[in-house]
Amino acid sequence: MTRWPARLLIVFSLWPINFAFAADGRLPQPQPQTQKCTTYPSSTPAPTLTIKTIVDGRGIVDGADPILFTMTKTETPENSVDSKSCQIPGSSSDTIVKVEAGASYSVRRSGGPSPYAMTTSDDCTGTMKEDSKICTVTNTYEGPRWPYDVPYDWTGVISASMPAA
Repeated sequence: MTRWPARLLIVFSLWPINFAFAADGRLPQPQPQTQKCTTYPSSTPAPTLTIKTIVDGRGIVDGADPILFTMTKTETPENSVDSKSCQIPGSSSDTIVKVEAGASYSVRRSGGPSPYAMTTSDDCTGTMKEDSKICTVTNTYEGPRWPYDVPYDWTGVISASMPAA
């Protein structure tokens, strides 16, 4: 008896309609597509959200380049349950995106090197009014602090002793 993979996708056609279903009988679910956010110049009228990306190496490392950190803006328009997301590429300069007045929004990091911990300012989530807001995302280095956090085995250290007199 032939065993089929659990998530085999079967596609067949009865012109003009194409059919697709998984071997377990369920229809495949569409995956949400995240697109790139449209950015605007600083002269754009409100309401806008300015995103500042800060990288803090804590004096241990120089810090990663801000362009390595990708942000995702999620926006839910007023009186709607449908949210839309878009990606904001990292930048060493401020990035300005539009948010509809009355919409709920949030900004979070969706990509970047480790070991950086993310903290955000209060304006990175909320409901957009008629004014503009500034969201500051700080990525702080949380890796080892050479040589202090690196384990060292002191058992092999050579010791010298003075002969007894």
